[in-house]
Amino acid sequence: GDRMQKLVFIGQHLDKAAIARELDRCLDE
Repeated sequence: GDRMQKLVFIGQHLDKAAIARELDRCLDE
């Protein structure tokens, strides 16, 4: 859903380290 679209958008614009931080933050919520 929206979360996957957000991850795809993030993935297009950030490096892998930044993606990992975003994923960790999503999992913590």
